[in-house]
Amino acid sequence: MFIDTLDFLLKERNVSAAKLLADCKIGKNQYTYWKQHKNTPSGETLQKIADYFDVSVDFLLGKEQGNDDRQKLAAWVRTLSDNECTQAIAVLRAANLLPDTF
Repeated sequence: MFIDTLDFLLKERNVSAAKLLADCKIGKNQYTYWKQHKNTPSGETLQKIADYFDVSVDFLLGKEQGNDDRQKLAAWVRTLSDNECTQAIAVLRAANLLPDTF
């Protein structure tokens, strides 16, 4: 489950596994190891990755229930350009899906 979530975040954020590992100061072969052995990193490494993507460790591990779509939507929104964000806000406003205080 971890590797599936990580792959989703990498794709949604348009970040390579190599960049993630370098930015988080994680060994350059770790991604391949996780993928091949279908295991999860240590708690400290999980926290680094969660912080990098601004998600919870529970989300990375697939333990958050009922919040998966919300986390995915939040991850996707963070990938939007300023123009795309403005357009998305206009659509949500037109559909009356934003609070008045937004």
